[in-house]
Amino acid sequence: MLGWLEGIESITGAVTDGVIVECSATERLLCHLPPSHIRRKIHDSIMLAGKAGASIASIGGVDYFMERRGQSLIDIPGTLLTTGLGLSLATRLKAIDMVSFQFGIDLADVKVALVGAGHPAGAILARLLAQKVHYLAISEDVGAPDTARSNLGALAARILHESGLAATITSWSQAVSNAEVVVLAGDSPGPALVTLAQRLESGSLLFDCRRQSLSPQSMIYGKNGEGNGEFERILVVTEPLLSIPGKYETQPPGLLGAGLVHPWMAEAMILSLEGMSHTASQPGRWLSIAWVEMIGRLAEKHGFFIGAVECSRGVIHVRDLERLPRLLRDRDTEGREPAH
Repeated sequence: MLGWLEGIESITGAVTDGVIVECSATERLLCHLPPSHIRRKIHDSIMLAGKAGASIASIGGVDYFMERRGQSLIDIPGTLLTTGLGLSLATRLKAIDMVSFQFGIDLADVKVALVGAGHPAGAILARLLAQKVHYLAISEDVGAPDTARSNLGALAARILHESGLAATITSWSQAVSNAEVVVLAGDSPGPALVTLAQRLESGSLLFDCRRQSLSPQSMIYGKNGEGNGEFERILVVTEPLLSIPGKYETQPPGLLGAGLVHPWMAEAMILSLEGMSHTASQPGRWLSIAWVEMIGRLAEKHGFFIGAVECSRGVIHVRDLERLPRLLRDRDTEGREPAH
C-alpha cells in the first residue's frame, strides 16, 4: 500500500476517499515479463485495494501493455476496473482547444492532421475532432506501410455521415505536410515524435495523445525541450493534469505533490463521486464516444478542471498558458538573460 487519499469533495457536495496502491509491475517489466506473471501482479494489487475498501480500480496504461502482447485483464468480482482512457481523451481534446487558442489558432480555419487514426482511441479522436474542424487529414501510425491507408475508408465514411466532413485519407508523412496542428494518437513508439518533428514546419503544434509513451519524455525532449533540436522549433503537448476539488488530505502528506493528477487517476475518483461503482468496465479497446463525452461532462460536474499542461517546455500551469507562444519563439532557457 502506497498511501491514502481522503476528503475528495465534489463541488456538488459528494465526498469520497481512495487508496493508492503501488504495483511492482514497472513499465520495463510489462514489456518483458510473461503475460501470466504480469496478470498475477496486477491482480494482487487490485485485490489489495479491494481489501482496503476500494470498489473502483483505475489501472492506467496497464491494459495497453497487455493488449500489445495479445492479452487482456480479467475482471475481478466486486471491483470496477477503469483504464482512465475516456477522461484522458476528453481532457486532451480540451487541451487542444486551450493551447491552440493561445497561439491564435481557430481549429476551424487550419489544417489538422491526425496520425494513428487506425487505433481505436485515434478513431474516436478523429470523429470528435471532425466536429470542430473544416479540414482533417487522417493516416495510420508513423512508419505504417502505404497499404494501411485502405483500413481507414470505413472511418472516413463514418466521419462524413456524422459530421458532414470529408476527411482526407493519406500517408502519415503527407498528412503532416503543411499542417498547423498535428495529433499523434496511435501506438507508435516514443521516437516517432522525433520523426514527426522533423517533418513539421517551425511553430507547429504537436499533440501527443498516445495511450502510453514507450520512451520517457526526458529521453525524447531533454530538459526544457532541448534534448533534440527538432523540439526547439515546435511545441509538443503530451497530457493535461487535473486539479482535485475539495480540501483533501493524503497519508503520507504530500503524496500527490501540487494536487494535480493524471486523468486516468481522476476518472476513478469521478466515478466514485458519481456512485457508479457498478458501471460496466471500460477497457480501452471497447471505448466509445458516448463514454468519452459522458466522463468529460462528469469531470466538470464534480469540479475536476485542467490545472496544468505537460509539454516539451515543462509543466505549464493554466494561468501561464499565455506564455507558450513566447517560449516557443524564444529558445533561451528560463532565467537566462535575453539577448540584446
